[in-house]
Amino acid sequence: MGPSDVVAIDLENGLTLVECKLASNQEVRREIIGQVLDYALRFLRMSVEDFDSQWISRTGRSLF
Repeated sequence: MGPSDVVAIDLENGLTLVECKLASNQEVRREIIGQVLDYALRFLRMSVEDFDSQWISRTGRSLF
């Protein structure tokens, strides 16, 4: 999975994904929605611990 624009973790360890697109983006809306649904499905299957492990592998630091 590539990087997403914004990921938030709430106090109950819920993950929220935000994908931002420019209005001038030439991609078809169907492609954009498909990208967001793909990201959401991957996050749905991922625990906070798994997300933190991926974060550590990219940044060298834990979120916690």
